[in-house]
Parts: sequence; C-alpha cells; structure tokens
Amino acid sequence: MARVNWVDRVPTKPGRVRLTPVEGDSNLYDMTREDAPQVEGTPLNAANLNAMQEGTGLTENVTIYVANSGSDNTGNGTSTAPYATITKALSTIPKSLNGYTARVYIANGAYPEKLIINGFTGGTLMFTGNSNANISVTSISIQHTEMLIFRNLHFSVTGGSDVLYGVHTTASCMVVDTGSFSVSNASVSGIYAILGATVYFTTLTLSAVGNAVTATNGAQIIVGTITGVSTDNGLRATAGGRIFYGNNTLSTPTMHVTASGGRILAGSQMSIPNY
Repeated sequence: MARVNWVDRVPTKPGRVRLTPVEGDSNLYDMTREDAPQVEGTPLNAANLNAMQEGTGLTENVTIYVANSGSDNTGNGTSTAPYATITKALSTIPKSLNGYTARVYIANGAYPEKLIINGFTGGTLMFTGNSNANISVTSISIQHTEMLIFRNLHFSVTGGSDVLYGVHTTASCMVVDTGSFSVSNASVSGIYAILGATVYFTTLTLSAVGNAVTATNGAQIIVGTITGVSTDNGLRATAGGRIFYGNNTLSTPTMHVTASGGRILAGSQMSIPNY
C-alpha cells in the first residue's frame, strides 16, 4: 500500500499572541502571533489532496492474517503476528482496492463478531484459510461491496437472540465458491439480499431461522444445494427479487412465497414456474 509521509504544522504555543507597546503611545500595542511552528507543515492544496486520495488505495495484492491466538493491539496482520479479530483486519484494508485482491486469511476458530463489511470497491475482498478450517461469526452485514469471496472455508454464522438477519447484503456481490456455509438463529431471515445484491452459494444449510432465504428489490440469490429447517417460509422473493436453486430439501411450513414480481426458479427450467 502506498504511504505518504505528510508533515503536520505543530504550533509551539497554540492560540497565543504577543502584545508589544508602541513606542510613544502607551495606549497602542503591536500584536504578533506566538504560535509559530517549529516545523512548517505540508501545504493543504488541491494537488496534495488528490495525492492523499490516490495514496489510500491498494497498490498490490495483500494478505492479512487473523487467529484466535493473535492480538489486535500488538499484532500487525502478518502470519507470525496475526490480528485477533476479522473486524480489525478489515479496518486495515483501504476501501479502494484498485483492481487488486485483499485476502483475509482466517485460522480455525470461533470469532464472536457482528461483521460489517462496507464500501470495498474496485477489486476483490476474500475470506480464506486452510481447507479444513471451521470459522464462525455471529452475523454478517455486507454493504456496497463489489466482490466478497469465501474460499476454502467451512463458514458458520451462529446468530443469537438479537440477530434478525444471519447474512444481510445490500447492493453487493457475495460468492461462496468452495467449502460450505451455514446460518442459524436469525429471527427474520437466514439470508437477506436487497437493492440489486447478488449472492451465490454452492451449498447452504439453515436452522432456527424465520425465512430461510429472502431476495427483494431486484436482488438475486443463487444456491446449488439448500438444506435445513426454517420456521416461517423457505424461499421468499418479492419486489423483483430472484431466487434460483438446484436441489432443495428444506423443511418449512411454506416453501415458496412470491409477490410484486418476485420469481423463484428451481432446477432445470423449460418455462417460468408459477411461483
């Protein structure tokens, strides 16, 4: 990542002035600033502002390591000094990816975090690890992120009594291309996609969720194989949302719910079904 060493203008006596009597007139004083800095700072101008902005993005592919044994205080994100939380790793990645890939390499373990992934554009953000790694978090919210890929992980979203959505995606693209993905304990929906979001799972397992999968407002969810249990609806597509699936063994009171142009397509399609 590019780094520019900008210099602050540091006053030696902030806000102070010197009053000097004017010779020959005791009622008049000359006033001079006494906050002159010891080191002159970097000028604030359009050129430097542009350079500062350009310097915030990635300049190469990066890998940041996370492990339960790591530390957010003393770690630096390397394999030998990992961070302890995924949230900390995300905070070190510039929002502008500039066509590169930022990998968060997560060691096997439980990470009781409500992840918020917001505004990563221009490249790929990837969660990865050893092929046998089992990773769990509390919930995930993905907002305005161009591409988030889960690779080589068995990833679980465990939810909780205060979790409405296990995975909530807004105007983002999320892809689980290898490994597995499961969601539990989400009162409204296990997977919820809105505002043109695209979500893809090779396999998806759900339990103790209200609606299993919800796509609305032009979002689409594609699932190869979906299994598990939901207490309300299985697949819910509304307001132009689309759900596509290959195999489905969900146990649910109502499997398909559509409204306002929502569509659900199952298996090999010869025509659009009535749900």
